[in-house]
Amino acid sequence: MISVIIADDHAVVRTGLHFIFQDCTGIAVKAEADSGDKLLSILQNNTFDAAIVDMNMPGISSLDLIARLRDDYPKLPVVVFTMNADDKWAVRSFKSGALAYINKEENPDELIRAVKSVVKYKRYLTPRQESLFANRFIVGVDGVVDHEGLTDREYQVMCMLADGMTKTDIAHKLQISKNTISNHRNNILKKLNLANNVALTKYALSHQIIL
Repeated sequence: MISVIIADDHAVVRTGLHFIFQDCTGIAVKAEADSGDKLLSILQNNTFDAAIVDMNMPGISSLDLIARLRDDYPKLPVVVFTMNADDKWAVRSFKSGALAYINKEENPDELIRAVKSVVKYKRYLTPRQESLFANRFIVGVDGVVDHEGLTDREYQVMCMLADGMTKTDIAHKLQISKNTISNHRNNILKKLNLANNVALTKYALSHQIIL
């Protein structure tokens, strides 16, 4: 029996996953967490075969959490389960240490296949991801775009700013101070050579970071 722990700040999602797996022979939800910090706390005294982690939880950033799990619990494979369909987040998640990245709008069978794959320490790609990454490999990349030089937290803040969120909203969502958000914003604008949030939004649209 594959034992999994779910980390998602929405109770309805955690409940839904229980229903998905209860009819799936071989997978059982053994614990839940509503934040990355709670997940880390549970893992101090418990072991699981896999972790299913949301991308947008309060507290520690999702990419920092994935990297922390990779470093502190290298035998715990991570499946990202998120509403964020941005392919760039999938790439960053894989680079941070996740073995699967599943959109919540996918068929539940994709999540089941992902869990069964990652417990064998095999990266799982959906058919769409296989096509996307194969195309990138074949076509190649002409150069590194500026935003690829952002840290994971800066990239996260950039997406939120470009999407119209205020510094107060972002600080509340990420549970960090407004001053920290301001520092991230300044670093982002400097690295991207942009003047203000309007220019940042235009940049994000032109690079299809937001739609």
